[in-house]
Amino acid sequence: MANKLWKSVYSHEIKSLNYLNSIQAKWEAIQYRADDAIFLDTRGFVSESPICNVFLVSSGVLATPQVSNGILHGITRKNVIEIARELGMAVQERDITPYELIHADEVFLTRHTQKLYLW
Repeated sequence: MANKLWKSVYSHEIKSLNYLNSIQAKWEAIQYRADDAIFLDTRGFVSESPICNVFLVSSGVLATPQVSNGILHGITRKNVIEIARELGMAVQERDITPYELIHADEVFLTRHTQKLYLW
């Protein structure tokens, strides 16, 4: 997991063409033979992957980082949250620790241009 640089520089909340932080994180993930990298916000909580939103399921509750964690407000993220609620699943948008992510029952990433990734 990589600490994400200050929001004013590299956040997805600011639309720019500067993907250096994401490219470096992806290269590091490849070096460690990981499927993807996970960014942490400046407080040490899970934020997102270089190009995807992060979700976890623990004890039947779907959790995803809250928007204030400097994440991309993804369309697919919004749809997953809506569908989960429609199906009666508890959904939490909150701070997620790296420990929670590692020990979750399920973890998946979403991106509007690609398939759903399950780990």
